[in-house]
Amino acid sequence: MSGTSFLLGVVPSDSVENRKRKGWILIYTPAGLHGSNVPLIGLYEGPNGHYEGGSVEASVWLQRRPSTFDLVDSQIVENRPEPGWFERLCREVGCAWFVPIAQRLAAGENVPLEEIQCTYSLHHHGAHMPQGDLTDLFKIAKHN
Repeated sequence: MSGTSFLLGVVPSDSVENRKRKGWILIYTPAGLHGSNVPLIGLYEGPNGHYEGGSVEASVWLQRRPSTFDLVDSQIVENRPEPGWFERLCREVGCAWFVPIAQRLAAGENVPLEEIQCTYSLHHHGAHMPQGDLTDLFKIAKHN
């Protein structure tokens, strides 16, 4: 994934919604990048294709989370999160402010990037929303 994306937050080590897998990042990518006509929200484990993760439309994140699978007593067990997992994940990551924006995006509304950046700044003591490609965002996330 190349181009400019924006860091929404970093999954904490005690994450319930991401099964205690710390260090993942939640990002926002404006429409027009990566061959998409709509904005994308991504959840990534690492900065390249060797790691889990991906970006999809806001409506997909709000509807459901792809199932995860665990090996329990030599059997594969599917784990389906309860409804509202994305909203809970955003709270864990520290970007609950983004949920109403994601809902608007999912409804097809064009939310200007400037509005998203201003909202981020309001919730982060005037800080600018970190931006860059995945490698840049993981470097920034390590130092936060």
